[in-house]
Amino acid sequence: PSFDEKPVDVAIALLVPDGEAGTTHIKLLSKTAVLLMRDEFKSLLRGSNDQEVIAQAINEGISEE
Repeated sequence: PSFDEKPVDVAIALLVPDGEAGTTHIKLLSKTAVLLMRDEFKSLLRGSNDQEVIAQAINEGISEE
């Protein structure tokens, strides 16, 4: 269970080089949090088993300004 004692149904790992751990990962974490507030994004993650589709959605989402 999560901090709020509810089951976890989406987990995302952020992998960044050590030299960027203080900057890049915070930016990616922030952008990913915004994506996870979008119902259509969460539906895509929950409804697809296609790794390429999921990776593309994440990459496109974090590339948005």
